[in-house]
Amino acid sequence: MTVHYLFAYGRPEQGIVGALPDKRMGYSLTLQTSVLTKDGKPVYEQNERLAGVVNESQTVAARSKRFGAESRVPLAPGEYQLVATLTNDLNHLAVRQRTEITVPDPAQTAFALSRIMIFSPQPPVRDPDGGLPFSVSGLRFVPKGVQQTSLHPGEPLRLLFQLWTKPFDPATREGRKVKVHYVYGTMQTGQQTHQEDEEIDAANFDASGTLLTGRTLSTEGLAMGNYRVVITAIDETTQQKAYANLTFRIAADTETTDVWTAYEATADARRGRAIDDYKRGLSAEMQGSTDGAITWFERSVADDPRYVPALTRLVDLLAQSGRSKDIAALSGKVEMTHRGEPADGDPAVAGERTGRGLSAGGEDSRVRDAVPATQPRTVPCAG
Repeated sequence: MTVHYLFAYGRPEQGIVGALPDKRMGYSLTLQTSVLTKDGKPVYEQNERLAGVVNESQTVAARSKRFGAESRVPLAPGEYQLVATLTNDLNHLAVRQRTEITVPDPAQTAFALSRIMIFSPQPPVRDPDGGLPFSVSGLRFVPKGVQQTSLHPGEPLRLLFQLWTKPFDPATREGRKVKVHYVYGTMQTGQQTHQEDEEIDAANFDASGTLLTGRTLSTEGLAMGNYRVVITAIDETTQQKAYANLTFRIAADTETTDVWTAYEATADARRGRAIDDYKRGLSAEMQGSTDGAITWFERSVADDPRYVPALTRLVDLLAQSGRSKDIAALSGKVEMTHRGEPADGDPAVAGERTGRGLSAGGEDSRVRDAVPATQPRTVPCAG
């Protein structure tokens, strides 16, 4: 599971773009994400640098929009606190947000909807490794918000979410349908609501029990104000129901609703996968699941046998569990080495991701909720 989040300012911040040390115009920020258990015990911390150079026209455009930092946080099922601190390295001003999230266990999810991501009109781009924020099923979408957003009159509301059920053989779903009902409006007594329906082929669920879908809702004719969308999914065979909702606001044309975003990309896809699984192992261990942690550390070592933090933690847990034969078997599969990784090789100290991305999207401020997806499952989170 991976939590994706958008940490966005509530209004345009002129100081985000400024003069870099080399006198060029650009931006430089540090995003620190501290992952804690529900009761506040530290799990791991990741640090990401968001930096880039912009030209004159990009500077003008950026200063007229809100800025949002995107990130992704690999986690095992459980309840967590995320503390995100965004520091502008140009003026040393920082903002912090804390949010609580629940990462569902696929094996225990009978039928559910993920949180709802609102995405920008920019076409999604291919991300076959799934290493970028808000990447689902090999496609990266530019977020406009999670669970809430602001739009101009007549601007379409573009929604993306996942349906979850227990893992199963997709062939067993042949011929079964899922009905999805959308209703939106002010939800005030006597006020008109807009309703739409669609039917989804349940055979499109993957083996993990995840189905990605979305909908574009029209806001034509809606007056300025606050609105709510309620989504109901019904499995026609079992009659199981799942619900999700979001809010949106129709704002005046003169109000800024767009956001431009930046994120840090993984330089080495293989090492990136190893670090992701290592982080899931750390979180599983802190959730009290030793077997789950061992499974994730094994996956991390399989991703990259030279990733020492995962190998070290795996050997420690196997030893604590009295599984000496597994340690012996492991030593025959991977290169046991004492050559240490750099200090920042362990995400418990810092994120090991390099590179950067820049995109334009739109919306809100604070750390939003991540969208869960597994194709693998993802959980969007806003702030």
